[in-house]
Amino acid sequence: MLPEAPLTALFAAAALWFPLSAVSRCEKSVLTATAQRLQYTAGMATMAWMAHSMASASHETLAEGLPAAHQATHLGHSAGESTAGNAVIGALSLYLLVCALRSLTRDMPALRRTSNAERISTRIAEPFGHFWDGSMTLGTVIMLLMHH
Repeated sequence: MLPEAPLTALFAAAALWFPLSAVSRCEKSVLTATAQRLQYTAGMATMAWMAHSMASASHETLAEGLPAAHQATHLGHSAGESTAGNAVIGALSLYLLVCALRSLTRDMPALRRTSNAERISTRIAEPFGHFWDGSMTLGTVIMLLMHH
């Protein structure tokens, strides 16, 4: 297990890297390039949030010797949660869920319209890329909500 502080810092740095690297490239407008990377930024911010909140909860121990995170998971909520923490979890979950559903469904009409084998073979990587992005984002949402 890695300590909480370096792990949280790593994911926070990754969350900042996505929009900053979009700004450094001048291929598109800055706003468009940054908006296209928000899904990845939110995913890394979620990982930083989970690393921080899970590590904080796992350090607390109950009188019976059970970790507080285990007991809280059994009860259905984390120990010491705040309203602000619930708002962060809710906002990240909702945004990532919308991104996942958009990624998973955005190429479905295009797949039905293509009848030419050549058109399918040239665009085959695009639907798989969207499926991969959507699947990873959906998995991140599930991980975020599992311990909550």
